[in-house]
Amino acid sequence: MMQSCTVTLSFSAAKRLPDFDGNCKHVHGYGHKIEVTFAPKGSDGDLVVDFYKVKNVLGQWIDGHWDHTILLHEKDKSLGNLIAQHTGQTPFYFDTSPTAENLAKFLCTQICPELLPQVICIKVRVYDNPEVWAEFSV
Repeated sequence: MMQSCTVTLSFSAAKRLPDFDGNCKHVHGYGHKIEVTFAPKGSDGDLVVDFYKVKNVLGQWIDGHWDHTILLHEKDKSLGNLIAQHTGQTPFYFDTSPTAENLAKFLCTQICPELLPQVICIKVRVYDNPEVWAEFSV
């Protein structure tokens, strides 16, 4: 068995899925909840990671990049530029569609390893609402 710990964070953001055949192709917003699960590097010890450090480090990144902005595919830069001009927001661009699945994968494979290299991110769950979520795990 492996030890792990999970931290829950939340943020609000708008997004658009340009290639989606349904309402999500329009700009819409969510109050996202995310759960990020970590395992220790190396042998199990008494503590996987300090919960408060994770909440602080990852929470600051989310607040600074995703919270109260718009998440867009990079092919939506013209829309992002208009939004930035009118609202002062800085859109966050992905090289793929900003689905919950892709947000989870991005956090698990790119952001967490960069911000928290002392542990291994093994799973990220992104909730679009309390009843539905997407998950990425290694």
